[in-house]
Amino acid sequence: MLKAGGAYVPLDPEYPAERLSFMAKDADLKALLCHGATQERLPECAARILDMDAEAEAIARERSENPTRLVGPDNLAYVIYTSGSTGKPKGVMVEHRNVLAILHGFEYLAPSGAPPVGTSITPSSFDVSVWEFFSNLCFGGTLHVLHREQFASSEDFSNYLVTNRITCTYIPPALLSDLVARLENQDAPITLERILVGVEPIQQGILQRLRDISRDMSIINGYGPTETTICATLFDFQEATNPERRTPIGTAVANYRIFLTDANLQPVPIGVPGELYIGGAGVARGYLNRPELTAEKFIPDPFSDDPKARLYRTGDLCRQLPDGNVEFLGRIDTQVKIRGFRIECGEVENALLSHPDVREAVVDARGEGAEKQLVAWVVGTDDTVRATDVGATGRSPVQGGRSPV
Repeated sequence: MLKAGGAYVPLDPEYPAERLSFMAKDADLKALLCHGATQERLPECAARILDMDAEAEAIARERSENPTRLVGPDNLAYVIYTSGSTGKPKGVMVEHRNVLAILHGFEYLAPSGAPPVGTSITPSSFDVSVWEFFSNLCFGGTLHVLHREQFASSEDFSNYLVTNRITCTYIPPALLSDLVARLENQDAPITLERILVGVEPIQQGILQRLRDISRDMSIINGYGPTETTICATLFDFQEATNPERRTPIGTAVANYRIFLTDANLQPVPIGVPGELYIGGAGVARGYLNRPELTAEKFIPDPFSDDPKARLYRTGDLCRQLPDGNVEFLGRIDTQVKIRGFRIECGEVENALLSHPDVREAVVDARGEGAEKQLVAWVVGTDDTVRATDVGATGRSPVQGGRSPV
């Protein structure tokens, strides 16, 4: 698809039908690729449906030679939908040049050396999946695409990593602590050379335990919203300075630019909290069909001489440490992050308010790490409102991991 000049829009079959339908119509999809049983989960739209299982024989008869490349760096590569504060998801348009920037930036910081042997475990609707695929395939590596049951538990995942001599992997926050404990007790040699962690704050202590397993592996803590293509900053973890403190998110990826500013877009001194703005090669094209929101979040870069340069306003509060690394402090707005997904609490609140028995609703995140979850407080129009009914309503426009309790 990418070689043919097309862009892909990942549709997670676990998404609610309402969300899938909105995404399909908003993106004006021309074709829907699916496998067998997933077809019944597809939204109704005018797109041509291609069942890869049913069409397997016809596909096998197609020409096998490498097609002529029709794309350039400005071509759209994919559109990933993220949570929106108004209740409608927003599609982030990412170009080929953006993807190449982070791939080469990561390779520059943590060279793969021998062709990597990597894993793919994240859903395609989460942009870490782009790193998993192309950081291996673009550098001559081998990719293991795992089924969910192969990494459903830390025991299953650690056994797979060791048995298949995996050298490069992403470790989700929910698995990190238990997986490290499993790897610490493995008798077989650990072949991991490059590990990407992040998307949520991580204490230095857990990464120190990972470091103690092997002094030779690269442990990279990555940070970045979908709008800046997977990771905008990277931190090469060496040794814990304070096991209880959060791991810094590092410095800008090569060909990226980061700025910490006050409310007037003036840079703040070292150690002073400021909002993080991101510029450079990884900044996405903008939001699909949302020109006003694009103009609000992707602003002209006041620190650049290039009139076309833009900055993405993250809404994240950070500060620069004396050693030059950046520390993530929290959010300026109501957005939260759970299991790697950025969630606008306003989207869930709007869904709850659509229930006829709900007059007011407030949603926030509670807990830390793998225990973090959304919590909703509602005021009913009368005494008949039931939590089970309201919970079903709150689940409708958001992914399974975003249902409030």
